[in-house]
Amino acid sequence: MKYFLPEYLDIYSPNITNEEIEQKNLKWENSCKEYSKYIQKNARLFQKSFLNEYRKEGFHDYKIKNIHTEFENYKNKEIKMNIIVHLESKGIDYFLISKDVKNYSSSFDIEMKHPQLINDYLNGEYYRDEQRLWHHNFLFGFYFEINITSKKFIFKKSEDMKKDYDHSDH
Repeated sequence: MKYFLPEYLDIYSPNITNEEIEQKNLKWENSCKEYSKYIQKNARLFQKSFLNEYRKEGFHDYKIKNIHTEFENYKNKEIKMNIIVHLESKGIDYFLISKDVKNYSSSFDIEMKHPQLINDYLNGEYYRDEQRLWHHNFLFGFYFEINITSKKFIFKKSEDMKKDYDHSDH
C-alpha cells in the first residue's frame, strides 16, 4: 500500500489515546486526499466504468464474494495467472480482474478480533508503476491485506461478465 496504510486504521486498540486516534485519522484523511489527486491526475489510465463506480464509494463496505485464480495458456506455451476479485453491493456484482499476474501476496491475522468483517472491502488502491505494471492493494476486515501486481487491470459489472461468458460458448 502506498496511500491507505493499515496502521492508520488501527484505532481500536484498548491502550490508544484520543490524541493518537486524532493523529491516525488525520493521516488517513491526508492519504485519502493524496490518492484522490493521483486518481484525478491519472484518470486516463483507468476504464471510465471503473472510475464512475470507484468515485461513488471507493468500493468501501462492498462484500468480497470470491477471489478466484485462473490460468491461461498462450500460443508460446507460457502459462499466465489471472486473479478475479468478485465484489457485491446492493445486489450488483463487480469484478476486478488482474491479468498476467506478476506478484500476489496476502496477509491474514489468525487471531482475528472481528471475524464478521473478513469479507468487508474497506479500502483499495489501484495504480500503475513506472514499469507499467498495475497494482491493486486492498484492506478488509482490519486485519487482512491483499496485494496484486499485474500487466493488465480490467473492471466489469455482472452484465458485462455474463456477455463475455455467453459468447465464449460459440
